[in-house]
Amino acid sequence: MILIDNNDTILIMKRYILLLLLLSPVVAYCQHLKFNLAGEWMVALDTVKVAPEKMCNVDFEDKINLPGSLHTQGYGTKPTIKTKWLSGELSPMWRELPMYEKYRSDDNFKIFDFLLPSYHYASRAWYTRNLTLTESVENKRLMLFLERVHWQSVLYVNGKMVGSNLGLGTSHEYDITDYAKVGENRITLSIDNSSVVDVGKIPHSLSEQTMTAWNGVLGDMYVAATANVWFDDVQIFPDVDMQKVDVVAVVGNKNKNPKEEKIKIEIEPRGDFGKKITKYYKVDLTDTIRLSVDMGDNIALWDEFSPSL
Repeated sequence: MILIDNNDTILIMKRYILLLLLLSPVVAYCQHLKFNLAGEWMVALDTVKVAPEKMCNVDFEDKINLPGSLHTQGYGTKPTIKTKWLSGELSPMWRELPMYEKYRSDDNFKIFDFLLPSYHYASRAWYTRNLTLTESVENKRLMLFLERVHWQSVLYVNGKMVGSNLGLGTSHEYDITDYAKVGENRITLSIDNSSVVDVGKIPHSLSEQTMTAWNGVLGDMYVAATANVWFDDVQIFPDVDMQKVDVVAVVGNKNKNPKEEKIKIEIEPRGDFGKKITKYYKVDLTDTIRLSVDMGDNIALWDEFSPSL
């Protein structure tokens, strides 16, 4: 885990099991000031005939709770035999055999191909809300974090497009430092759960086969105010023969004048195998930091019979 305290001192904490060292390259958002985005949002389906770049200025009439999805809150259309599923057409057996005829009517519609949602919607939807940021965010890096978005998100802050994200298995993160301000901010989010990219027939990652093809955000959503210096990536390379560990860290830095900072590296053994090692270094916060950490003579090497595994 990597932490950056209020004095912009970078602290790296590592744990190792004998020769195995683990180091997360993610800034610990939980250690920073958060502004929660969960709650009531205004929503509009893409049936609204307004150009995307102008949707940021439209006052939506309908409400929705996020985290959540459209179909679980009554948005979309009732499924019928005419519904265009992301998975493609329903089974020929269901469509042709007389025994399923009574389930093909609109008022008694039932299928066996996958779980049937109460409502269906596969297109772009728009979500918007206001967010007030306090003076505590001044001179901070502002990251907007969305978890379990389905599928493509496009973010606008105060009418300006920040970027887009297609991640299906990862969180959507946006740096909004240059777009947000102290005071009230308008956050507008476009989410498209249609076939944005052709990934083949019956793609379980985004179709109805293993889940409903929902539109929305189902996990954490917030803005984090972090330090202006952070790690984008950290890699460690143990060298048994030289009794050392090489650390390569890619640094992000929004300070206009990068300066020398003190880095503290702690290597804490698991269990009773050795003592905690603490090292301090002074480095220039350039794009990449390279350090070599001396592990000393008392290193517990990997052993398949070790009780600490």
